[in-house]
Amino acid sequence: MRQIQKIEQVEQVMTSREIAELTEKRHDHVLRDCEVLNENYVKMGLPKIGDTLYKHSQNGQQYREFRLTRMQTFDLMTGYNIELRIKVNRRWEELEQTVKNNLPALPTTFAEALRLAANQAEQIEKQQAALNVAEGVIQDKNKELKVAEPKIMYFNKAMTSNGVYALDIAPKVLKMPFGRTKFVEFLKSQNLLMKYGKPRPLQQFVKAGYFTVDQRVRTNQFGATISYDVTLITAKGLTYISELWDKYQAKK
Repeated sequence: MRQIQKIEQVEQVMTSREIAELTEKRHDHVLRDCEVLNENYVKMGLPKIGDTLYKHSQNGQQYREFRLTRMQTFDLMTGYNIELRIKVNRRWEELEQTVKNNLPALPTTFAEALRLAANQAEQIEKQQAALNVAEGVIQDKNKELKVAEPKIMYFNKAMTSNGVYALDIAPKVLKMPFGRTKFVEFLKSQNLLMKYGKPRPLQQFVKAGYFTVDQRVRTNQFGATISYDVTLITAKGLTYISELWDKYQAKK
């Protein structure tokens, strides 16, 4: 049999601001009284009144307030008059009644205890099922990453030190069934490269970050230095070309 979970009641507190409102006192005076009370608690070895910060609804600034337990509230109110003590006592009664109304009823018979345990077990099973679904999604994502890992490693290996791909390397990375010449023809057919002359990208795709053009120099057989341009494809451009190639294949 499953162990029935114990339902614990959280201790209520009343703020110094609420006490100030109920007793029609200035909040700074209530704060002062709480500090005096804390000094006496320290001397007697009793727990001090806890304090925190709250945000003012009008100016958005943070200010200090105390949070008193029922007994600490009674200690504070002993120094006030009877009418004020009655107001605060009635407010405590309202707070405690609210807590009672929000707490689930404790089982009074063995059958009720069994039903409570069964309901708790059902909630646990639902949470476990949701957890299992989440774990399944994570496992599927891990499998996808494992499948893609060789391709990612190949991309990184084929990439130059500047993070771009040469026209003879790109078709290999994309697993296309041809080499540089056919690849250039494909790019021209997709209006990425100029139709005639050397393979040069259209300016709009250079601005889009798909291509870059490097200027390089070499020495010919006569010892003269010759400058020439080399078209390179960026990682962003490779992704774009891959999408175009998939669409092209789907039409065939």
